Order: sequence, then C-alpha cells, then structure tokens
Amino acid sequence: MADRYFIGGAPQPNQKPRLMWIAPSPLMQASFGQVSHELLSRLGNYETLYLGQNYYGSPRRMGNYTLASYSNGNQLLYWLNLFKPNITVMYQSQPYISLFNSMAKIIAEKTKLVLYMPVESTPCQADITPFLKEAKLFMVPSFWSQTCLKKQYSLDSEVLYHGVDMGIFKPMPKPDVFSIGSISSNVWRKQITRMIDAHRIAEQRGFQIPCLLVSSNYDASPWLPELTAYIQQTKSTAKISDAAYMNLALGQPDIAVFYNYMHIHMLPSTEAFGLPNVEAMASGTVPLVVDHGANAEVVGDCGIYAKIAGYLDITIGKVALVDVEDLAEKIVWAKTNPEKLKQLADKGLERAKTFNWEAAEQKLEKILAKL
Repeated sequence: MADRYFIGGAPQPNQKPRLMWIAPSPLMQASFGQVSHELLSRLGNYETLYLGQNYYGSPRRMGNYTLASYSNGNQLLYWLNLFKPNITVMYQSQPYISLFNSMAKIIAEKTKLVLYMPVESTPCQADITPFLKEAKLFMVPSFWSQTCLKKQYSLDSEVLYHGVDMGIFKPMPKPDVFSIGSISSNVWRKQITRMIDAHRIAEQRGFQIPCLLVSSNYDASPWLPELTAYIQQTKSTAKISDAAYMNLALGQPDIAVFYNYMHIHMLPSTEAFGLPNVEAMASGTVPLVVDHGANAEVVGDCGIYAKIAGYLDITIGKVALVDVEDLAEKIVWAKTNPEKLKQLADKGLERAKTFNWEAAEQKLEKILAKL
C-alpha cells in the first residue's frame, strides 16, 4: 500500500531529499496538525512522509505529502527503515517526546533529527535529555519559546512562526448583539471555567452577552469539570458548540465561521504561539489575552489584556492564571466601547497579514537546508 505513494528503499540519484514529519494527525483540529498541514502542503522540494498521531487509516496522498499512521515506537522504526528519510522532524510537545526517549539514539543513527517544540514556559518537568543530546537542530514557534528553551537547556534554536490563510479567515458581518467566545481545548492551561465565571459576573452586572465556547475534551484531564455540567451548576448562559472541535475533521472554513460569531475571542492562557489569536485577528475579532507566553509577541497592541491573578506550575512549566474579576471587566469594557473595539479589530486585521504560511514555508526550507 505504501508504495503507491512514495518510493521505498535507498534514495536514487536526482531524487528529492526525504523528509519524515511526526506530529498529531492533520485530520484533527489541534494546532499541531493544522500547522503541519499548512507547512507541508507548501513544501515541494522534499518527498515527505507525515506520520500522524491518532490517524488510523491506510497511507493516503494529501497534496505534497503522504499521511501514514503510527502510534508506538515499533511503527516509527518500521517507517524509518522503509522510507529512509534524510531528515526527521518531531513536531510534538516535550511531554510527548519524552515517551520515545529510548528511541532517540536509534532515530538519530538513521536520520538527521530535528525537534520542533512549542515551549510554553519553564521549567518543563518532562525529561527529554536523550533527544536533546541527539537532535541536530531545534525549532520553536516564537521568540518567547526560544528564550524559554535557552533558559532551561542552554540550547540555541530557530524561530518558525505560524501563519494564517487570509482567504479563509477573513472578516464577515458580526452579530448585531455584542458576542464573545473561545475556540479551545478543555485543559487546565486554557481556563475555560474561568471564562464561564467571568461571563457570569458580567451578566450579573446587568450585561446580557451571548457567549459561545467551541471546545472538546480530547486531551482533558479526568479531574477537569465537564463543561456542560459546570455551566448548569453555575447557572451560566454560556453555550457549548455542538461541533466537537478537535475531535472531528472540521474544515477551516467551518472554524472561521465561529470566529465571526464573536466580537472578542478569549484565550487568557500561556501560549507558545497562540494560533487562535492570529485567526481571530484575521477574522476581525479582537483577542482577549493575558501578558504571558507569546501573547504579546503575536497580538501586540491589537488585543485586550486581562490581569494575571497568579501562576500554576504544571508539567510544561509555569503558566498564568487569569484574574476572573478583571476578565469580566474587560468583557464589559469591550461591550461598552464599540468604537475602540473597532479600532483594535482594524489594527489586528493588518497585523494578521504579517503572519502568512508562504513566509513560514520559505523559512522552514532555509532552516532544513542548514542540515
């Protein structure tokens, strides 16, 4: 089956160099898969095999790359031996990379190993020492991540920004009634329950504001509250979208519709890049964030910043906890200052144009050419 899509065996003269890319499946709506698809779809100078975590089908051709399944070290070794990549990029979180520590040396003996890691903060508690020793090159999605990587491991890295497709994510007419929301997974770092609490406080102050939360529990910890139950318990009027964001293969045009339902998009979490912030700006929706992680680097002066109440040490490092009362105040401010909100939206639209996939792909080619 694999031979239908790429040539196995030893590379032939004048053949394109082979790139193996390891990341969550592009058929999920997690940012790992979306970023991978956007980059590899434009990367034409390599014969690319994309090993998709949580993809369970047969190998399939998707434009410039072949998508194949893997879920463990044995399958990874199988594809290494069959495909014989010149370069292998692992685009994964540090905790996930640590699961394959025993294979780091084996991988590095068969290919030039590159780690592309979204480093949200420090200190990361996951031990990835074997990969740090074997990798030839490190990439990160922001200068914030670069600083964190340098601080914890004393490693140099290349910054590879993400982008946005302005043909898909673009301003459309917003609802007549001021509305808010968030597109996010339900993990501690995202603080969806704090968004619900802030929205409830705003409504208790007399402001009726529709709130749409497009979320999933694909990687939720078992101790996290179930969002629908939490909404009922707190008597919130926030709504959970019926679309199982990140669990189903929703197309990007479908995701873009959600942003245009919102006048502000809440993502008050510590991010290594924060792709939803760029998608929101491209849609004419103002990001509501905290000044931690790469948020200020990406959003600049085009967003609304809520105060930080404190910090929480988790596996990926120290992350910010948004001040719920101040988040509510920022929601009310946005509702009561439509002209200033429009100015932020217009500035954000222009800023979003500086993050494009074509530039990201060209930067990726230049980085890989250094190997």
